[in-house]
Amino acid sequence: MTPIVPSADMLAKLRGLTKSVEIADESGNVIGSFVPNDAYDRIMSYFLRPATQEEKDAARAEILATGTLKDGVSTADILAAIDAAKRRWEETQ
Repeated sequence: MTPIVPSADMLAKLRGLTKSVEIADESGNVIGSFVPNDAYDRIMSYFLRPATQEEKDAARAEILATGTLKDGVSTADILAAIDAAKRRWEETQ
């Protein structure tokens, strides 16, 4: 993801937020959204519950025994998928 460095004025406004806001241009056209990290973490906690210690222990044991997770994806496969997605995205730009 390409970072955008906001002006000092905009940064001051964003730092004070506790919930998400829409960002609009001078004409009022919404160009995106901003979600503060704390709000993002709260949102994601509804979708991704933390693994229990038992689940972590089982995954660790499986990796140590087999070198991979059952139904898992290798790092090489993940990196290849990211590269393919990046190429597809770049073709649209």
